[in-house]
Order: sequence, then C-alpha cells, then structure tokens
Amino acid sequence: MTGTVMGPTDDFRESGPGRPGDFGARFLRRTTWAVMVTGGVLAIAVAYRWGGAPGLGFAVGLGWGLANFWALAYLMRAFVRREGPDKRRVVQIGAVKMAVYGAGIALLVTGWLPLIALTAGFTWLLTVVFLRALGAWWIGRYETPGSGID
Repeated sequence: MTGTVMGPTDDFRESGPGRPGDFGARFLRRTTWAVMVTGGVLAIAVAYRWGGAPGLGFAVGLGWGLANFWALAYLMRAFVRREGPDKRRVVQIGAVKMAVYGAGIALLVTGWLPLIALTAGFTWLLTVVFLRALGAWWIGRYETPGSGID
C-alpha cells in the first residue's frame, strides 16, 4: 500500500514505514510526547518569567488541549473502523469530548487563570502538530520512499 490514500476500511491504528504523508498512530504518539515535553518546559519558563498564574494557566491550557486531542483521536478510532463505527463508543467518547469543552469554557469564563496563558497552552499542541507536519513534508520532498521517516 505504499503511496496510496487510505480509505474508510483501512486500519488507522498503526502507520506503515515510509508511506509519504502518513500521519498515523505513531506520528500522533510522538507528537503527543513532543507537546508534553516542550509544553512542560514552556510552562516552567512562563512561570519563571511572568509568575505562577500565567505558568499554571499555560499548563492547564496544555492539559485541556491534550485532553481534547486524546478524545478526538479515540473518537476517530471508534468511528473509522473496518467493522464500521462503534456507535456506543462514539457516543461515550463524544460525551467525554463535550465534558472537556465544558471544563475549558468554564475555565475561560471564571477568569481564575489568565486568558492569554490558557489560550497559548491550548494552541501549543496545534503549533507542534503543524510544525511536525511541515517538517515531515519538507523532509519527504528530499527523501526516497521507504526511508521510514515519521
């Protein structure tokens, strides 16, 4: 299946080696680790530079983004399967996702933590995903198929 587009019946759980444009489970796992490590370092740096509340706000926003990302990944796995959607799990994970959104909105509305710090923490995951995808695309332009870059 090298170089083909995956359809709704293909398995998204594990990525194959060297498929150009493959952003499967391995890419997502590595991205999650990159976000946690760099986000943790950034939260400490923000707390050191601007104080505890902005640092905590960044860390909480990062946790909110990671929880949302986790819920979205599991929702997609439950929805896109060879056997068809697992409707019970889709509803359960959808409820968890709505609870995550509710908790995030509550944090934004209460004003306990700085809004800019929460927003920066939440969007850090999106920034890392974008940069990793851009890097994979850039490297893929110069690598041969089957090189195993992910």
